[in-house]
Amino acid sequence: MSDNGDRIVAHAITGVCDRLLAALEAGAPGAELGKLLDIADTLLAVEDITLLQEDERLLANGAPCNPESSALLRNILVAHGVRRAVLTRDTSARELLQFLAFLVNPPPEATGAIAKLWGAHGAWRIRLELTGEASARLLGEHEGHDAAGDSKPPRDDAHGPLDMAASERTLAELASTSTFSELATPERLLAMAALVGRGVSFAPDQPLGIVLARAQADGTRALLSRLAAAPNPAERRRYCDAIASLQHGVEDLIGALDHGTWYVVRNAAMLLGEMRAHGADDALARLLVHADARVRLAATQALAAIGSDIAVLALEAATRDPFVQVRVAAWSGLARSPDTPSLACFSDALTTEVDPLVQRALLSCLGEHPHPMAVALLVRFCARLVSSPRNSGIVCDALELLAQHRPRAVQPFLRRLQDMDTPATRSRIDALRQQSTAA
Repeated sequence: MSDNGDRIVAHAITGVCDRLLAALEAGAPGAELGKLLDIADTLLAVEDITLLQEDERLLANGAPCNPESSALLRNILVAHGVRRAVLTRDTSARELLQFLAFLVNPPPEATGAIAKLWGAHGAWRIRLELTGEASARLLGEHEGHDAAGDSKPPRDDAHGPLDMAASERTLAELASTSTFSELATPERLLAMAALVGRGVSFAPDQPLGIVLARAQADGTRALLSRLAAAPNPAERRRYCDAIASLQHGVEDLIGALDHGTWYVVRNAAMLLGEMRAHGADDALARLLVHADARVRLAATQALAAIGSDIAVLALEAATRDPFVQVRVAAWSGLARSPDTPSLACFSDALTTEVDPLVQRALLSCLGEHPHPMAVALLVRFCARLVSSPRNSGIVCDALELLAQHRPRAVQPFLRRLQDMDTPATRSRIDALRQQSTAA
C-alpha cells in the first residue's frame, strides 16, 4: 500500500477505535456499536495494522495519527504502558471491541502487566508489547536468524524470547511445589504452555503434564492462547492434543464457539469433540446453521463423538446440510450411535440423496440400524439407483444390504444389471444371484 494509503488507514482505524472507546465509556446502544464495528471489519481486512507509541505520537503502520481523532486511544494505551499493539488481518471487529473493552475496564489483577494478562485471556489475534519491551517479536517470526545471519535464541511465539533452561527450572518447581496456586501465575503458565509447542512431553506422569493438570482451567486458557499464535500445523496439533488431554476449560471452549473468526470456532468445536464434552452438545448443535461449512463440519464431527441424545437429534438435522462432507459426517456419526435414527430421517435421504459419498455413508448407517420400515424404503432406493446407474459400487452396496433382509427382493434388480457386468462388479453380482436364488 502507498504512503498515502497507509495514512488513510491509520487515520481511519484509530478514529474508529476512538469512537468505540467513547461509546463504551458512555454505554452507547448496541446499534451505534454495530455501525462502528462494520467499519472496523472493513479496515481490519485491508492489512496488518501496527499501532506504535513513539516520541509522544501514535503511529499506525508508521503513519502519524491525527491527535484530535486518536486522543482517547493514545491516552488509554499510555495509561496501561502499551508501546505497541498489532492487529493482524485475521482480527475481527468483535476481537477489537473485546480489546478496547479490556482497556476501559481491565481486571483487578492487571496492575502493570496488562500485556501478559491479555496474552493469557484476551482475543486471539491482537498482540501487545509493553513500554521497554521493544525487542519482543510481536508478529510471530520464527526464522531463527536476524538480518546479519546471527543465530537468535528460541522465541516464545508472541511473547518475546523463550529461555528454555529457565522454563524447565520453573517447570520442575511448579510440578513439585506445595504452594502451586501462588506460584502458577498467568505468565508462568504461558511459559509452561509454550513448552508443549516445543515438543516437551505432556504425558500425565511427566512434569509438564502434572503442571498443566494442576492448573486445570487456567492451564487450558494458557494452551488456548498458545494455540492462537502457533505458527505451523505441527505445533497447533500438539496444543490441541494437550488441551484435549486435560479435560478442563470446557466453559472457555464453549464461549469460543461465539467467536467472530471461523477458524477459532472450528478449533473450539473440534476440541470439544475430542474431549467428549457432553455439556457442549447444545452449543455445538446451534453451530449447524453457521454460515461457514468448515465450522458446520467440525460441529457435526464433534456431535458424532459426543453421541448424546441432543447430539443424535442434531446429527439427523445435519443429514440435510447442503455441504456433502457435513452430510457424510452426520451419517457416519449416526452409524456409530447406539440409537436408531428416526424413520423420517432415513426416508428423506433414501428418497432424495444423490451424492455417492453420502449414499455410501447412509447405507452404512442403515446396515448398523436396520429399521424395518427403512428396509422397505430401501427397495425404492435400489429401484432409483438401478434406473439410472452412475456408480456400480453404490448399486452393489445397496443390493447387498437389501439381500441381508429380503434376499428375493434383489432378483428383479439383478435382471436389469446386465450393462453393469464389469470386472469390478461381476463377482459381487454373481454372489447376489446365488444368495437370492438360495433364499
